Amino acid sequence: NYYQYTLNDIEEKAVDYTLPAGFPISVVDNAFTLEEVKRDVQGYVGEAFSGTEYVPDLDAAAARLSDNVRQYYADGNVSVDNETQEIISSYVAEILAIYRNTVRMPGLDLIIEGKAVFDKYFTAALLGSLILSLVLIILCIKIHKHVHRGLRYVAYATGGTALMLIILPCFLYLGKVYERISLTPQYFYHFAVTFVSRILLMFVVAGIVWLVISICLILLVSAKRKKAKHRHHSHHSSTQST
Repeated sequence: NYYQYTLNDIEEKAVDYTLPAGFPISVVDNAFTLEEVKRDVQGYVGEAFSGTEYVPDLDAAAARLSDNVRQYYADGNVSVDNETQEIISSYVAEILAIYRNTVRMPGLDLIIEGKAVFDKYFTAALLGSLILSLVLIILCIKIHKHVHRGLRYVAYATGGTALMLIILPCFLYLGKVYERISLTPQYFYHFAVTFVSRILLMFVVAGIVWLVISICLILLVSAKRKKAKHRHHSHHSSTQST
């Protein structure tokens, strides 16, 4: 869908330029294909993330545009001389510039910068969070006489995490609130809405994972509590017997 919306926007911009230039809009018919748009969108994104410059191959599109304009002149019994060829070349160059500017995803530079910051700090932040969580879990267990009492607070924490990850993202996803954002052009709106919906689903899935962990901890706490009670009763009974 993103590629199709991008192609539609390219064609609309090409028409907007073509009419004031004095050509019929038929000269841009089939000038660009969906496969070319897909190839170049992916090319720009892929090369941007790899740190190199992507240069789309527009020879075929340029040839189609030139042929369409020449056919327009031929239908009007106008010969193509040097001056006319310069007009054709200038027109084709402008349309190709429109294509290049549109097919490159808006905000791609910001995405690349954000990824660089993410890659720089994410691993360290994740390791730090894991180590801190492990230390706090151990402390939570150690400060209680019975293991199940310490694990109970760990279960509270994982359960709270699950609720935070599920409730609001699920509400936003089901309510489609994010679809009301105002972005243009349409292909960028489609990209942003799809991106947000996937992120919300990831939150919900992560919340479900934490919920499963919380349930497992609750079952473990229950089992250990019963075991502790059984030991206590056994010890109490043996003491009374003695």
